[in-house]
Amino acid sequence: MAITSFGRFAATALIAVGALFPLQSKAEKLPEKLEVITVTYIGSVNYALYQQFAETMSELHFALVADIYDTAKSDNQQMVQRFMESHPPLLTQHAATIETTGYAATQHWGAR
Repeated sequence: MAITSFGRFAATALIAVGALFPLQSKAEKLPEKLEVITVTYIGSVNYALYQQFAETMSELHFALVADIYDTAKSDNQQMVQRFMESHPPLLTQHAATIETTGYAATQHWGAR
């Protein structure tokens, strides 16, 4: 019984002493005035137009990136096709099996 009452007394005393002293924060003090940016829309229609514009521009950006990728892939495939058509003797002499990681199958370049 004495240990329990002493524990309660010690906890109560610690809380009381802690309440008397203010806690010091070691965090850096914030500047007195923070920069505030306020965006005001004239009405709900303007905000809806802004949202529509932002979504459209985002979709256009993704479509443009995909188009650039598709165009580059198509151009590379056309260059390979033209090279194979213009160098058939070279390819038949040095035909080799090439395993590519982009495709799950083994391809034999130079054979048609």
